[in-house]
Amino acid sequence: MFEQNVDDLEGRIEDTINESLEQWLPYVTADEIDIESTDELRDNNKLNVSIKFRIGEDINLETLTFTVQG
Repeated sequence: MFEQNVDDLEGRIEDTINESLEQWLPYVTADEIDIESTDELRDNNKLNVSIKFRIGEDINLETLTFTVQG
């Protein structure tokens, strides 16, 4: 988050989230990870992250949305 906001930052964040889920919450599957990084958000050192996920074999899709500020 404290690195410059370069083009591959969103991909690296997505990879980090997936790797962390695999390590710490292997029963959680992220179906979709959306990272919003508008000019206004970048100017304030923020990112909006939304994760759509399933727990275990549950067919219900849950969504977690949060803002990260660095």
